[in-house]
Amino acid sequence: MASVARSYTFTDGTDAYGSQVENELNTIFNAWNNHNAGTSTWTVLSASNASAVPLIANNSTGTNDIFNGRDNGTNIFRLVDGGWMHFRLQRQDNTTNNTDTNDRIQMGWGFITSDGSANDMTESISFASAYGAAPIVFLTTLGVRTGSDPADITELTGSESRSHIVHAEDVTANGFTVRMQAPDAADGNFTNTVRYGYAWLAIGAMA
Repeated sequence: MASVARSYTFTDGTDAYGSQVENELNTIFNAWNNHNAGTSTWTVLSASNASAVPLIANNSTGTNDIFNGRDNGTNIFRLVDGGWMHFRLQRQDNTTNNTDTNDRIQMGWGFITSDGSANDMTESISFASAYGAAPIVFLTTLGVRTGSDPADITELTGSESRSHIVHAEDVTANGFTVRMQAPDAADGNFTNTVRYGYAWLAIGAMA
């Protein structure tokens, strides 16, 4: 916010006229009201406190963004209604460089239970919030669990001597398919009743 200019300086022994005082007060009130309405901006804003939250931005009603971080007027990151953080990121589609301006990260974990009849297993994942287009998806294996379903990611602590791979396929704006395969035919099928864990992360532009 630009510095508030003074029109009059009052000193001891001089007269202060009502019109002068009113002008100075109007200058202060207008500057504050313009700031409060968002029609004027602070030039520099610093907040610091060792014992409490130094800065709170609260979208108390409506569906407006809570916070916009900008560079030369372009949104770099946004804290949108609902509390989600959106980013501006560079993305390469094959060899074409693009810029996403509304990216969100979603992530999760899960498991596939083998019935012992196959060396190729799949499971469908639906994103909690749909993207505007197919996102980038990263997928990796976790540990395994035998006998009962894991209630938490920390319960996937076991391992198997067999090798298996996991990858994402059929990626859309709404979800993707997890595919697990045992690449070595000599290993046979996945072990019956074993829960094979996986974890995923998706990054893409929201609708």
